[in-house]
Amino acid sequence: MARAPEASALQSSRDFGMPPLAATSYRRDAQFLEDLRELLAEIGQSSKASPLAPVCSALAAQDDDALGEAADRVLAGTSNDSEAAAVPLLGAALQVYFTRLASTLETKDLEGVDVPTICPACASRPVASLVRLDPERPSLRYLCCSLCHTQWNLARITCSSCESDKGLQYFGLEGADGKPDRPAWRAEACDDCKGYLKIFYQEKDPHADPAADDLASLALDLLVDERGFARSGPNLLFHPGGG
Repeated sequence: MARAPEASALQSSRDFGMPPLAATSYRRDAQFLEDLRELLAEIGQSSKASPLAPVCSALAAQDDDALGEAADRVLAGTSNDSEAAAVPLLGAALQVYFTRLASTLETKDLEGVDVPTICPACASRPVASLVRLDPERPSLRYLCCSLCHTQWNLARITCSSCESDKGLQYFGLEGADGKPDRPAWRAEACDDCKGYLKIFYQEKDPHADPAADDLASLALDLLVDERGFARSGPNLLFHPGGG
């Protein structure tokens, strides 16, 4: 079980309009390293014949301080290309750890965060946004945290980076016949900040998953990048420099 933040820390975060689990400053306890080493052992055991096995072994051989520093780089987005293969493993362990922590929070703990485009739980950027299939509240768009999987509402036709409501463009993949190849996948790009984030529509695909479909739609990243836009949120299971 995750240990919930102290009541005084939660009150302080509310007083200052800050997320209570701000990832880059939150002091992780030993549970994170336990999560990481358990994940490495399980994947290493089940993937003995795959390229993941030596990556798991190399990470498992590092001491706690080195692993903590590598995790810090993943959170800060400063991982080196030389450690690209380790990023998904570190990212997965961080997601497990922070998702467990976020599950201890109540709705009131997430209210009053001053910046609506960052996660109200851990201050991370969203991996994507999702228009939910909800008959009671149709067409609402939620940003989906890249770290703790918290989802929070942001009005549609609003840039998920700079909050501009003008100059937004939507890009999608087309098949050979010129028709949308995957209508549930689109990229919302902003002329003001030149950033973009993908948006997935559950009415077109009820099984749409922000993190998994983000990885499955890398061709869309290439398309939008060629138009001069830069991604505004990370996917912790992918390092762009990895080959």
